Amino acid sequence: MRRCAGIELNCAAPGAVMRVVTRAASTAILVIELAHPCLAAQDFRGTIQGRVTDPQGGAVPHVTVLVTNEATGVAAEGLTESDGAYAAPFLLPGRYRVEVALPGFKKFVQSGIAVGVAQRATVDVILTLGEVTETVDVRAEASLLDRASGALGQTIDAKRVEDMPLNGRMIFMLNRLAAGVNWQVPTFGATGTSGLRPFDNGGGSAWSINGGQVSTNEFLLDGAPNSTRGRYNFGPPVDAVEEFRIQTNTYDAQYGRTGGGVVNMTLKSGGNAFRGQVWNFLKNDRFNANNALNNSQGEPKPPYQANQYGTTIRGPIVRGRTFYMATFEGLRERVPFPQMASVPTAAERRGDFSQSYTDQRTPRHLRSADDDVQRRRPVHAHAASGQRHSRQPDQRDCAEAAVALSAAHALRAAPQQLRQPGEQGALRLRLRAGPHRP
Repeated sequence: MRRCAGIELNCAAPGAVMRVVTRAASTAILVIELAHPCLAAQDFRGTIQGRVTDPQGGAVPHVTVLVTNEATGVAAEGLTESDGAYAAPFLLPGRYRVEVALPGFKKFVQSGIAVGVAQRATVDVILTLGEVTETVDVRAEASLLDRASGALGQTIDAKRVEDMPLNGRMIFMLNRLAAGVNWQVPTFGATGTSGLRPFDNGGGSAWSINGGQVSTNEFLLDGAPNSTRGRYNFGPPVDAVEEFRIQTNTYDAQYGRTGGGVVNMTLKSGGNAFRGQVWNFLKNDRFNANNALNNSQGEPKPPYQANQYGTTIRGPIVRGRTFYMATFEGLRERVPFPQMASVPTAAERRGDFSQSYTDQRTPRHLRSADDDVQRRRPVHAHAASGQRHSRQPDQRDCAEAAVALSAAHALRAAPQQLRQPGEQGALRLRLRAGPHRP
């Protein structure tokens, strides 16, 4: 007998060990499922359903309907009920082929059936009298009507994911293709827009869906939550995305915890053939014009370089059954960010702050009535209660001589003034001192 982590295992009986391990694993999986009942509710997979009837419209029960993924060859079966209805659930997004064979009728085959994210596609089968060796082949061209759901939204399919141009290759920018979706375009600084890079989850999540608040949307990735406080957690590379759906209402009971819309995204899976992609998107100053701020100051075009590179590899683990997909994307960017700043005025270099402003956008003198900062003389502290010292209030606008000399010496070492014509203030300066300083 061997005791390990409080469990006695009989090393001479490997079957007993396997039973213990199997029971422990089964218990752990059951606990996880019970603790997270919402995991099964937000399924990104689709369903093909419909009815099988004879030429007179009568139901054909107990017939096997074979549904096959055209890309991977993975097949699912559905059995018709007494009313001829069937359903093949849990289908990954992609194109499928439906086959029905029954003695006394021609074999029915319909291919090219597109199944989107969380979509229910209806395929009704009408059997034709004849030999089973004969085949009625139907090609699906238009999108099939989802008669089982009243949800509104837009599916961004694989073709548009691959073909649509994307500035910064941020996949969620394709949300703009859906009706009722508006990007709030947050900006940073004076020269850029946030949300154009995969990791800009602040700007990239600033979507108002059907008039909802920006921070109330839900993001799903392969059915799992991909949200935190209304923002997406992970923005996958464009080449790793199969398709996604922007749901502009949430009337379906499987969605909740949001007052906005739902962005339900699914990643590509592998196939029976090995496939790979390598990319590098380059942007640099040779392709860019100088900005208006630099032109106004006669400054040359600053250096700029950005490389967005990566790879995606897909293939089979067990052909026709198990597949894999691996992806990587990197971004290296050297971005110029010109800014305007002020340096101390001549008066401030002498220690005189009587004409200093606290804010250039809404200029106010440091001695303005609404600036209730109590300034204190930095020299000549006197003992207060306990181990603390206090300094006398100072209502003057000029620093004391000792401090002024020290400050002036430091300020003279600063760069020469670069104030622009028409500028009122100098530094965004605000003097704050606590009532007691040690």
